[in-house]
Amino acid sequence: MFKGLTAIDDETAEVLFDNNIRSISDLRSLSYKELARIKGIKRKIAKKIIRELEEKIKI
Repeated sequence: MFKGLTAIDDETAEVLFDNNIRSISDLRSLSYKELARIKGIKRKIAKKIIRELEEKIKI
């Protein structure tokens, strides 16, 4: 589901899945603020996820 993203552990993946975010494509459509508003996703984790997605897009 979120293979290749080190910022997303099993617990975070479960929270995302429970909030209908089921792919990297779904993640890319979210802003940092939207991601951080999800209950169970801390701001620090949201920032890491966004940063990692941005780095992977550049490659």
